[in-house]
Amino acid sequence: MMKAIGVMTGAVFLLAAPAAVAQQERDWGGIERCATIAEAGERHACLDRELAALGLLDRAPTTAAVRAPVSPPVQARAVPSSAPSAATSDTMVYEESEPRAPVIADMTSSVATARLDRRRGLEVEAANGTRWRSTSSVSLRRAPPEGAPFAVEQGALGSYTCRIESSTYFKCERLS
Repeated sequence: MMKAIGVMTGAVFLLAAPAAVAQQERDWGGIERCATIAEAGERHACLDRELAALGLLDRAPTTAAVRAPVSPPVQARAVPSSAPSAATSDTMVYEESEPRAPVIADMTSSVATARLDRRRGLEVEAANGTRWRSTSSVSLRRAPPEGAPFAVEQGALGSYTCRIESSTYFKCERLS
């Protein structure tokens, strides 16, 4: 009995397979036609119509206003002929944008003024005019003296680590 049910189920799948393949070929035919359209707005409108006809979109979106890219496109340039022989004359090399310079990479200065507060926080004005405040508790009993070495290093995700003399490290933020 179980064997008969298995054979009947297999037969149903075998009979349905050609119909599924034909449906899939019909679905992709319209999408392949849309992919050959060179102009982006027309191509997107064609794809929207095809996807709506297949029932993959609830409604066909309006494509009258195609959004412009947020960032400027990457400029492409041809590889010069002096490139290695593996590269052909139609090989494209994309120029990469320059990374932004960090706000403070590694600053070294000295303490102009420093003030401890009751919450074990420290506010420092460096000799170069920048002001810094601790974001973590500082293990100092008194404020560092004027002229003490002061350094700031940029950390991950825009954080900063401040150092007074050579032994006191703490997380800090820039005030000015």
